[in-house]
Amino acid sequence: MRHTCAALLIEQHAHVKEIADRLGHSSPVVTMKTYAHILPSLDEKLADGLESAYQKAVGESASFLLPLSEFDSRNGGDVDATR
Repeated sequence: MRHTCAALLIEQHAHVKEIADRLGHSSPVVTMKTYAHILPSLDEKLADGLESAYQKAVGESASFLLPLSEFDSRNGGDVDATR
């Protein structure tokens, strides 16, 4: 039940300090070390959120630009394309 509780709270973007307190961990570091394997599933949500914010910021005027996700995959994950 503790693992399920932690997973659900992480999915709901609860603050790690609140999760640690609820689970009785001595610090948020203990929580992150214990449940870090859940976080990779959140990576895609984070990337989608960044992409959405980027597209909203640049608007229609930059529609010719590659989406960040496409740039990243073409660039082998290297953000600095000049290298």
